[in-house]
Amino acid sequence: MSIDARLQTYGKVFENWGIREKIGQGSGGKSAVFLLKRKNLTYEETCVMKVVNIIEQRGSYNETASSLRRDYEEVKRQLCNAAENEVSLMYELRGSGNIVNYLDYHFEEWEDRISFGVDLLIRMDYLSSLGNLIRTRTLSENEILRIGRDISNALMNCHARNIIHRDIKPDNIFYDQYGAYLLGDFGISRMLENSKRAETRTGTEPYAAPEQFAGGYDERVDIYSLGLTLYQLANENRLPFADSEFVKPGDIQRRLTGEDLPKPQKAGEALSRIIKRACAFRREDRYRTASELKAALEALETREEEREERAVQRGSYDTIPALQSEGFKKNPGAEVRPEPKTREMPGTEPEADCVALAREYQEKGDFEKAVLWLKKGVALGNREAMYELALSYKDGKGVPKEDEVALNLLLNYLGKETDEWKSALAKFRIGQIYENGYGGKKGRKEAERWFQESAGQGNPYAMKKFRNGKLVKEKP
Repeated sequence: MSIDARLQTYGKVFENWGIREKIGQGSGGKSAVFLLKRKNLTYEETCVMKVVNIIEQRGSYNETASSLRRDYEEVKRQLCNAAENEVSLMYELRGSGNIVNYLDYHFEEWEDRISFGVDLLIRMDYLSSLGNLIRTRTLSENEILRIGRDISNALMNCHARNIIHRDIKPDNIFYDQYGAYLLGDFGISRMLENSKRAETRTGTEPYAAPEQFAGGYDERVDIYSLGLTLYQLANENRLPFADSEFVKPGDIQRRLTGEDLPKPQKAGEALSRIIKRACAFRREDRYRTASELKAALEALETREEEREERAVQRGSYDTIPALQSEGFKKNPGAEVRPEPKTREMPGTEPEADCVALAREYQEKGDFEKAVLWLKKGVALGNREAMYELALSYKDGKGVPKEDEVALNLLLNYLGKETDEWKSALAKFRIGQIYENGYGGKKGRKEAERWFQESAGQGNPYAMKKFRNGKLVKEKP
């Protein structure tokens, strides 16, 4: 029986959590990931459940010969102990910086008409995968630096406990709603115990260090794999020597024989040097520790921030014609585009970077600088910047609170937004503006209309606001 067929019993394992849908599956059908939700009084929580098949035996347990049952029980005990050690390892790392949290776990024994066995159920935070992200867009150098820094920090926490991850790649890196990157999937990690060298080769071949194939290695294999991951991010989603996103055996062979890696196409000289040192062929030539790699990335990040700050102080972004136009001042939601030369201005960044930089300043609490970057993004035609700038005016962060400006921005944002979820969120924000008093007596009816439209597009937050055809007033 497949994991999917056993779901009816798994839905009751974690109290009050219901299984909504399957969102991922491992190779061979031996693992799967499901979305879980739980309703509270005023909101709905979300997390995921990973199901891993620990052991499966054909036949009926009661009809199996006693000697075979004893063998099965011994193997089951060993495998379950090993799995519990992995979970305990993750609990030890819980709360450590930039590592996915395991929230709960349970071993479930099962039997059907043709087989019996044990599954491990792990409940963990619901996060988005970097692997999925890079299949949809190219990352800026600032984002690559942040990923390198965050995952280096995760490795520092692992290596301090003598844990080698051994399978770092984009699909095992996740990010949360605040823009932090986290290392997950420790399914093949191991404790080094008293030895400082591991002797078995595991990992994903396109990202594995050369010494992993030779059989003796240490924690520097993680530095190498992280270096290759950063290489891919800075090379249009292609690993060294590959002419597409698909890696051929010959590409791997060239890397494993020590051929010098080409410069990543989208990396500046400084970032390229860091990446190539991290994935040097000889481990003696790499960064010795994850903290060394993190320090190098942070130093480059600091130089970039200083350059951006000097540009802001020079007023480079205030000289963008679109931001100075009367049309923009009267209607900040107008979708204005600068002349081509604006993109060439010294000290500016591509439009995709504007939102990323704004979020960095928001994380630091510097909302005024965040607004500068968002305004620049709007001037360059970045729709995400328009949405974020609307929230800044709505909440009065970095600018005076201006409901009318926020409303104009959101309405302009909706004008061409085709993504249903983003559209639903924007409509929910418009509903909030009206609900909070904008528009006087007519505001409540407008709030109802916008919440109803958002709820109709599947927004659970709007569904709580608009129930049974009317606006629900929340208790204070």
